[in-house]
Amino acid sequence: YLLISQQKLGIQKQMITGIEIDHFIKDSIAFNLGVLKVKKIPVKLVSDLTFANGYELNEAIHIEPDSIEIKGPESILDTISFVSTTLFQKKQLNSSMKEVISSEKFSRESNIRTVQHKVEISASVEEFTEGEVEVPINLLNSPNNTSISTFPKLVKITYKVALSNFNKVSSSAFLIECDYN
Repeated sequence: YLLISQQKLGIQKQMITGIEIDHFIKDSIAFNLGVLKVKKIPVKLVSDLTFANGYELNEAIHIEPDSIEIKGPESILDTISFVSTTLFQKKQLNSSMKEVISSEKFSRESNIRTVQHKVEISASVEEFTEGEVEVPINLLNSPNNTSISTFPKLVKITYKVALSNFNKVSSSAFLIECDYN
């Protein structure tokens, strides 16, 4: 606790000139001093992204660092599970990008402090296209004395793939099965 009467002169110096402290209603101020702790929490991206026609993310957006350390009273840290970024907004994306953005700041009253205030966002954006393959139907567990015929013999599969991976896709990447059981 702090005895206010011993702090009267220091408090008076902080007041506007002409204002004088006559007396205090309470004689002391009690402080609840908690244990200062450090906690590592993940960074969550808050985003609003749109892509140009035919373009999409080729992989998940990468955040560096993916988590940050926060410091503060243990009782408050226990209630915090992540920190958000400021809104990251991009329209009509048609190429990969890398950008530094801020993490949300905690209110001054919360007594939470962060060492890291910026994160780097990188996104791999690529043009996508559709492809088609025909795949035979494989029969599983058909009885020995039964003849089963499927119609059609081949199934047409339409898929979406990044343009750079288009030539890597073949019918062997797909499997259509019919289980008699």
